Parts: sequence; C-alpha cells; structure tokens
Amino acid sequence: MCGVFAGTGISRSSAAACLAALAHRGPDDEGLREEGSVILGHRRLAIIDPDARSRQPMVSVSGKTRITFNGEIYNYRALREGLVREGARFSTESDTEVLLEGYERHGAAYFDRLRGMWAFVIHDRTRGVLVAARDPFGIKPLYYSTVRGAVAFASELRALARAYPLAPDPRGYPAFYNLGYFIAPDTPFKDTYKLIPGEVCVWDLAERTMTSAHRVPRVVPDAVLGNADLEEALTQSVDAHYVADVPVSILLSGGTDSSLIAALSKKLGRRPTAYHVAVAGSRDTEYATAIAKRLDLPLVVATLDDVALTRQYEKLADILDEPTADVSLIPTSLVFERIKGEAKVVLSGEGGDELFGGYLRHALLARHRKVAKQSFATSALGSLYGTSPAALAYMNPLLGRVTEALLRAGMPDDLAGAYLRSARLADYPLYDREARARLVALYRSDAGAGVPPALAFDLLAYLPNDLLPKSDIASMASSIEARVPFVDRWLLAAALRAHAEGRPPVGDKALLKEVLARYLPADLVYREKGGFGIPLHAYDLPAFAADFDAACRFHLANREAFAVNDQLAALIGEPSLRALIRRKFPRFAFALVTNWRVCE
Repeated sequence: MCGVFAGTGISRSSAAACLAALAHRGPDDEGLREEGSVILGHRRLAIIDPDARSRQPMVSVSGKTRITFNGEIYNYRALREGLVREGARFSTESDTEVLLEGYERHGAAYFDRLRGMWAFVIHDRTRGVLVAARDPFGIKPLYYSTVRGAVAFASELRALARAYPLAPDPRGYPAFYNLGYFIAPDTPFKDTYKLIPGEVCVWDLAERTMTSAHRVPRVVPDAVLGNADLEEALTQSVDAHYVADVPVSILLSGGTDSSLIAALSKKLGRRPTAYHVAVAGSRDTEYATAIAKRLDLPLVVATLDDVALTRQYEKLADILDEPTADVSLIPTSLVFERIKGEAKVVLSGEGGDELFGGYLRHALLARHRKVAKQSFATSALGSLYGTSPAALAYMNPLLGRVTEALLRAGMPDDLAGAYLRSARLADYPLYDREARARLVALYRSDAGAGVPPALAFDLLAYLPNDLLPKSDIASMASSIEARVPFVDRWLLAAALRAHAEGRPPVGDKALLKEVLARYLPADLVYREKGGFGIPLHAYDLPAFAADFDAACRFHLANREAFAVNDQLAALIGEPSLRALIRRKFPRFAFALVTNWRVCE
C-alpha cells in the first residue's frame, strides 16, 4: 500500500511537492524517477518484500517499462511461476515486478488475471505511453488531471492540487447532494477525474491524448472459479488477504461481516489481533467482546466518547480528500489512529452488505426491476415537497411515507426512484431528475449480467465511491493498509452464483449468516443489524453547528461553482432552517461541511 504519482510536462519541484502531499501513505521510503518528460513518484508502505530491492518506482529487467504501484496482488506467487515458465527473469520477490513482467509479455489483458487491489501507472518506453489502471471494485483510488496538454496522476486529489490549481466543477454535484459522494469519473474539480473501477487508460505522450483501452471484469469466469461453494470461496478470499511479509490484524465490529472474517481466520490457523471501536449507546462492544473470547482472539478496544469524537472531528480537515456525507469516517479514522504503530495491515468487513444484501433497503429494492430516467408517480409526489419549516417538519415526511408505501407495493416499478428514496441524504427531491439520470446511465453501462437489481446501485455506486474511499483515506491517514476480503472477484462470482440459485438478497444477509452459524452460536449470529455511524447531533457538537453555518454561507456565496439551485438555496439560506436540517439530516449537513473543507 503506497502513494503514487506520475506526470508529464511537470517540473521536478512540482512533482516533489505532489509526492510530499502523499507522505502519510508511505512513510517507509520515497522515490522519484525522471526520464525525458515523464516523472514517476512513489511513497512506500512496505508490505510484500520490504527489502530495499523492491523500492519504487521500479524498472523492469528489460528496461522497457517502469511502474509506480499502490496495492497488493494476492495471487502474485502463482502468476510469477507462470511467467517464469514463459522465460521471465526476476530480481525481486515483489508483486510489483510481476505486474511489470506480465504487462510486458501480455499487455493490459494480463490485468484480468489479477486478484487483489491496485492503482498504478506504467511508463511504457517502447510504445511511448503511460498506462494507468485501477482494480475493478475501485478499492484503491487513482485520480488524474489534464491541463494544457499535460497529465498528472495521483492517489489523492490534494496531491494533484500541488501541481495544478483545481477549480470547482458543478457537474457532479446533483449526485453529491443526493447521495453524498461523486460517481466516477466525476470529482469536485474541473479537468480532474478518477478512473472508473477496472478501467485501463492510456495517455499517448506524443499525441497528448487519453483513451480508455481496457476494462478488467468485476467477476472472474466460472471456469476460473471452479466448483467452490460459498463457504470455500469465503475461506479462500480471507486466506488470500493474509498474503504479506508483515503481521496482519483485523477490525471486529461485532457484526456479521467482521465476525465471519474473524471466524474464518481462526479456521485458517490465524490468531490476529482484533481492534474495535466502542460507540456510546451501541451493544456492538458486547458482541465483539463475546466473539473475540469465543475465538480466542486478543481484542483492543478504542472508546468513542464525546471527548474522542470532538478531538477526531477537529482532525477531519487533515484527513479529507474528497467531500463525503459518510459520518462514519470519524469512528473509522479513530480506530485506525489507535492501531497506528501497532499494525501495518488490517482486514475489514466492507463489501459484505453490497455483495450479499445486508441493508434494510434491499428488501424494498428487491421489488423493483425497471430502470428509467422518469417516473410519473414519484415525480408528481416530489413536486409537492416544500422548503418551509412546516413542510420540512410535517408535510415532507408525510409525502415520503406515501412514496415509500407505493414503492414497497411495487407501484410504480422504479428501481432508481426506490434507491434514491432509501439512500438520499435529506427527505427532499433535490436535483431529482439529474440524480436519476446519473444512476440510470451507470446502471445501463455497468450492471452486467448476473448482478441482482436490488444490489446494483450499492455495488456500482456506493461501494466504490463512498465506502471504499472512506476506508482508504481513513486508514492511509495513519499509514495503515486496509484490506477487504469481501471485495474480491472470485467471491463475487460465488455470491452471484448463489443468488442465481434462488437465494435473492432481501436485506438479511442470510447466506453469510448461514456460514457464520457454523462457527458461532446463534445468539452471536442472528442479532439486530447495527451501523458503524454516529448521529452528530446526539453529541451536540458546537463545532459542527458552527461549521455547518459557515458551510451554508460558503455555498450560497459560490452558487454557480457548486450548483446551488433555488431549492437548495432556500433550504440552507435561512438560519432557522439550518438548525432543523442539521438535526433531521445530519449526513446532508456533514456533506456540505466536508465540501466546504475540501474546496474552500
């Protein structure tokens, strides 16, 4: 796990400044290689072959290619053996060199064989191109800016800001105000993009043009998966994610996903240290403690009280990269800060809900299949919403309950509308048509065969653009590599096979619980679902209230830059309404605060 930078038409001093902004992602080493107009930079967190011979940027044995790579390839040893049989020679024991040699022999199609997480840039001297690639789930981030015929790639937006002045781009904000994140390739800034998950882009150094050259499939073919059943596929994925030359720990929330990782780790003969965040008012600590005791795992608990919450909230400006509505960034970053210095690698449970249907909304979404840009019924009800205090307190909630009742009855059949109703930050159809159009376009371009409609938007939009970036930015702020065993191409294939065999996802994650029940007693398995979020207003943070007022004023002063239409201006323009919104819709308020912090 590392921080990467690559660019052309950029001075060495600017490249060094970009790399310095990524220091927290790789405290073990740094490297900067310049050849002609191309500069590659790297900050290293040494996990596999931590020897100095594997430092980056790395040059291939042939000298034809060089790479800056962030991530891990868990099947690199098997891939290396195959390349050796083809005549390849290696000078390191790293997965990085396997990437280089595989690309030189097979081109971008070689990336289809990878199991892991990745974001890298290869300078192909023979072809005169930069090849940039991102894993098919979007576990690892990779951004790029194109300005005046030059290009720069980096692991974080704040690094690119050291090379170019980044100006706000209003196009991605309709989705952001509804969902709390930007859907790739959109970012908050003009001429700045993030690679679509699985995408391989090629920048031609002579022509100064970018093309999308390849897309790594999200699911491995059945021929590759073999006959593995779900439990075997889960076990294999957890085992693969332990590939490292340093100790590996786990996060243990007490929920199904992290508990299953803990149980399968025990099955594999592992005894990792488990880390847990205790949130006031939650029973999760009780369950995590019981599970750790049952599995004989050492447990470290970090307490999130009002003092710790305030302290961590004040650090957000230093952690944030993209704006987000995900309030759980606070406890997530806190637990990684607690681990810092004790572990370099942790396994986390992200992805279990998205692959196996663990959200309450999946029961609603399972009733819908039609994906359309417009729905007369939901649009008609949406037009009745108001922005007055009475509307926000009484009329809008009533309209919301009517809309949800119709959607639960399947009238209309409206998958995009049902998703927006269940995932929207605020109970107001803000930029409804534009948000729907963005979701529909994503579905039509990327859903693919075999993905249940109920899971599509969480798998395609929420997971790669919110959940995984949160895990990445929170962990890397403390120089820790977070691995996600549920977010695995082999495991997704097994999950889709199980769903196709008559076990559709309906919000209870029954498939995973059946496996977990083979390792833990029923009272630790079949429990009420809890989230890993915190209601900010419950802690009555004066700093959050003041920040939300400042964020509202900031957005009103820059309406065109941030796509603040009349409805949004009415919602945030009145101080009395701001207090109501902050109490009723804390995620929406948090989204505006983080956008202000990132873009001010």
